[in-house]
Parts: sequence; C-alpha cells; structure tokens
Amino acid sequence: MLLHKYGKKWKRENFYAGKYFNAFPDLLEGPQPRYGNVVDVSNRCYSYRVFTVFMDYFGLIKMRAEGNFWDKKLWVSKSPLFDKLVKVEAPEYH
Repeated sequence: MLLHKYGKKWKRENFYAGKYFNAFPDLLEGPQPRYGNVVDVSNRCYSYRVFTVFMDYFGLIKMRAEGNFWDKKLWVSKSPLFDKLVKVEAPEYH
C-alpha cells in the first residue's frame, strides 16, 4: 500500500494518484472529459474519493490544503490510527 510506504512524510495527493494510474493505465481510457484532460480529471477524482471521502473521514490520514478552491493543492500524510489499523507485510516464499 502506497500510504504505508510513503505516508510518513507529507506528499501531494497527485503523487499517489500518479502511482495508482501508472499501475492501472487502462483506467485512463474512455471518454474524454468536457473540460481539462483525462489525467488531471482522473487525479482529482482519485484524490477526492480516496483521501477526502474515505481516508480523512475515517481519520486514517492528516490532510492540509494550499491555494484557492479552483487551484487547491492537497498534502497528505498517514495518521497514527492508520498504522494501528493497517499492517502491510510481504508474504514468505519457500
């Protein structure tokens, strides 16, 4: 999980969205948005749904915003609760 690996330091939300869509590029295919480009719109959608609607609501992250409504930049780091609820381990191979 990306937040487990990188979440100790404040990172922009588009850092995580970029890694997500790099892993799943097919999700960027489909109809073009009426405004902007598909990467920017998809990044905003990912950020809103994952960080604002889910993780912030449940206290799994700390979030801070910079800028105005239309040009808002969000910074994210994991909260202490995240590490209490989420544990990521690599499987052992024999």
